[in-house]
Amino acid sequence: MALIFSMWIEAETKVDRNAILAFFNKTPVLKTSDKSYEIGAGKQGAGIMVAVGGISRSGIQSEADAKEMTKIGFEFYKMLQSAPKFRYALVGVEVDEFRYWDELVNDPDGILLFKGLVIRKDLYEFLGSPGTFEAFKDNYLWTPYEGETYNKK
Repeated sequence: MALIFSMWIEAETKVDRNAILAFFNKTPVLKTSDKSYEIGAGKQGAGIMVAVGGISRSGIQSEADAKEMTKIGFEFYKMLQSAPKFRYALVGVEVDEFRYWDELVNDPDGILLFKGLVIRKDLYEFLGSPGTFEAFKDNYLWTPYEGETYNKK
């Protein structure tokens, strides 16, 4: 089973999903300080999954994997700050379709478990403003991304 590092972006409407898809596909290369990666973005259920080629497809297997995925993660979040309207987004290993809106409504405190979760301000307020979130961009809040870690087994 593949353990893919990606960014999951949940959008409210088909129009929003198409706009996000077009946004990420117009920038086919993501650059970190020392490498370039091809971006692949595709529709998946109620959202968009954005991933890059050239990194581990078996999760975080080493400190080097964690360090590189962290660099990519921060670049994903930089891109997201310019992205079209979405409901919420998260970067990490196996985050695709991490929660649907109805699941968040049923467990609003669950969003506190996810470092790096970006959520539209009105939705955060609708959930009862659980926990402490910080400004991410206009009309969006987040729990700041802390990067990826390698857990030696």
